[in-house]
Amino acid sequence: MHRTLRILSAGASLICSLVANAFAAETEVTGIVYQFASHGQTLPYATVCVLEAPNDACVTADGEGVYRVPLSVADEGVTPVTVEVRADGIRAMRSGTLALSAAALADEEVRILLATYHQQVVPAKLYRAYRGLVAIAAGTRISDRMCSVAGTVSVAEKFGYWTYDAQTDTYSADTAGFLADEVHGYAGAVVSLEHLGEDGVWRRFSGHGPVYTNQFVMPSRFLTQTSEDGGFFFWNLPAGSYRLLAADAAGGSGDSFNDPVTLTCGRQTFINVGPPQLHESPQ
Repeated sequence: MHRTLRILSAGASLICSLVANAFAAETEVTGIVYQFASHGQTLPYATVCVLEAPNDACVTADGEGVYRVPLSVADEGVTPVTVEVRADGIRAMRSGTLALSAAALADEEVRILLATYHQQVVPAKLYRAYRGLVAIAAGTRISDRMCSVAGTVSVAEKFGYWTYDAQTDTYSADTAGFLADEVHGYAGAVVSLEHLGEDGVWRRFSGHGPVYTNQFVMPSRFLTQTSEDGGFFFWNLPAGSYRLLAADAAGGSGDSFNDPVTLTCGRQTFINVGPPQLHESPQ
C-alpha cells in the first residue's frame, strides 16, 4: 500500500473574494519560531507578522520563541493569512498562505495546524551559503531580487505533536516533542509548482526547480525526488501566486491529498514551507 502525502492549506482557494465587513469568527495562529539545523533551538523575541488585512499586525515572540497572532475570519469568502518572521541575523521569511474560512475553522486538521504553525528560520549567512550550493547544483545564478521557495516534505509524525483539551475544546502544541524530533524528512516525494495566470487558471510552472537535498542536507543535481531529509528549493520565481504540490514518486492509484499549499511571491521574497506545513498523510 502506498503511503500518501498531505499538503496542508486551511480552506479553499485564495481566488475567492474576501468579504471586508463581516468577520464573525475569532481565532489565532500560534507556534514557535525555531532555527534550521540548530538541534531544536528556538529564536526568542523574533518579530512575527501577519501580512494581510484585516489581521495585518506584528507581535514579538516570547523568550521561548512562542508567538500568537489573533485572527478575525470572514463569515463568507476567504481570509488569507501569511506569516512573516523578521529578526536580526536571519533571512526574513514567509510561510505559505493559509486560506481560512469560517467553515474551515470547524475542521479538526485546520484547528491543529493553526495551533502548531511553527516557523523555521535560517541564519542569513547559512541561507546565503545554502543558496550558493543550490545554484551550483542547478547550474544557474539565483537572484535575491526574485522569489525563492524552500521547503520540507515531512513525515506524518511532524503533524502529531499536539494535545487536545476536551474541557476547553482547544488544541495546543507539544513544542518539546516537536523540537526533539530532528529526523523529519519524507523520502520519495516529487514536488512541483503551479502558477496562477491572469485568466485565473492554474498551470504547471517549470524551469525554476526544484533542487532536492540529500540525506546530508546538501543540494544535489542528481536527485529527482526527496531524500530522507525531505528538502527542496525553487528559485528565481516572478512575483505572483503559486501552488506547491507533492506526489508520491512510487505512483499508484487512490492516493489522496490536501489542497495544495498556496504561495504568495513578491520581489526579494523568501518562503520557507518548513515542518509541519507539508507532510505525509497519517495512516
